[in-house]
Amino acid sequence: MRLLLVIPAIFCVVSCANSPICDPGTTQLCVCSGDTYGVQECGSDGRAWGECVCDESVTGTDDTGSEDTDMGCNNTFSVDGEGSFNLDGVSEIINFGTIWNSTTNFEIRLFSSSISGNANGPTYTGTGYLILLDLHTDGTVDGSYDYYAADFLPDPDPETCTPKYFFNQNMDRYSSGMAFPSEASALDEVTIVDNGASNYDIRFVFDTDRGKVDGCYSGELAYWTATGGSGSGSGSGSGSGSGSSRAPNTHFPPWDTENNSGLNGWTVRAQ
Repeated sequence: MRLLLVIPAIFCVVSCANSPICDPGTTQLCVCSGDTYGVQECGSDGRAWGECVCDESVTGTDDTGSEDTDMGCNNTFSVDGEGSFNLDGVSEIINFGTIWNSTTNFEIRLFSSSISGNANGPTYTGTGYLILLDLHTDGTVDGSYDYYAADFLPDPDPETCTPKYFFNQNMDRYSSGMAFPSEASALDEVTIVDNGASNYDIRFVFDTDRGKVDGCYSGELAYWTATGGSGSGSGSGSGSGSGSSRAPNTHFPPWDTENNSGLNGWTVRAQ
């Protein structure tokens, strides 16, 4: 009997050792000396993480070769002064309307280049990073924001923000409602400039349990509305104008604004 119990254990050790533990080419934070963080990359076979690189710093280009924009932003962020994590993936702004109180609520979602999909569904897939800015506004996203600690029944003031984030997250789990971004513990700065034509300059600095997240984004944001209606621009919405604004299906939007759970600002409709 004892032999029969040992054999499955040996089989598991052999088979599990050959199973992938990460997606090849993805990166994650790793601990360096002195409570600082570096970055390590998943190996080509997906079976092991590479060496923790602790001397990498934010430079004029990130690991995708992106150059500085006119505002001096290279669409990256660092954590506790370490790393250079790109935000060259899906970039969106979602208008949730007045779902909490009189404030108009937006989410800005900035993903790493390893993520594909969009807010309609949502249909995000891949493993990587997300910077999410949960904005409570007076109707426009332009301006500087103070920190708002999210409540179960939110009652935010205008010009407040709850920053949220994912590090090395499987976004399929996020899309299916099985994972939710962590919230910042404090906010140093969130400043947004609307340049028109769906282009924005965004600066953010906030505190997390892994250290201070410091970064920026400059470029186009795809526009979505949680209440249906038509978008303007060259996207899938109807209307006139320039840019890539668009809206979810008017007759069956993916957000249930009448039964909002307070988790990340939306609840997926029951099918």
